[in-house]
Amino acid sequence: MTAGRGWIALVAIMLARENPLGAAAAAMLFGSTDALGLKLSSFGVPYQLTSTIPYVVTLIALVVFSRGKMATVA
Repeated sequence: MTAGRGWIALVAIMLARENPLGAAAAAMLFGSTDALGLKLSSFGVPYQLTSTIPYVVTLIALVVFSRGKMATVA
């Protein structure tokens, strides 16, 4: 069971653009946001809120890096 983390892994590979170090950096970014969510839930922040942190960061990363890619195309 991946609990939906497969989509995050797919985005990490897309952001890496065939670069192993980029894939490792993206995996560390998304893994650390997952750990941050777990840590915040231990402080009493509702689980429904903290479980969305990795997905929100994933969407932000897609928007930021797609804008950079679109700038090089145009």
